[in-house]
Amino acid sequence: MDFEIFKTGILSVLIIGGSSVIFSAAIWLIMRPVVCWYFKINKRIELLYEIRDLLKKQSLNQKSIITSLPEDNSRWAPPKKI
Repeated sequence: MDFEIFKTGILSVLIIGGSSVIFSAAIWLIMRPVVCWYFKINKRIELLYEIRDLLKKQSLNQKSIITSLPEDNSRWAPPKKI
């Protein structure tokens, strides 16, 4: 069984290159969830989103507290001489 199609260099390079790209993409798609599960990446992302939301809420609360306080410039005033 002699394959004449593989004797041409360009065609064999294209076939081997294309199949290796498809094989690599398939392996990546199969292994990605396993790697994410092993390193707990999805859990870390959930925690980061939760932290971000809590910081936004805290920032909004602090802004409302700061704006509701009366202006106090006494700490910037020069010290009183006795």
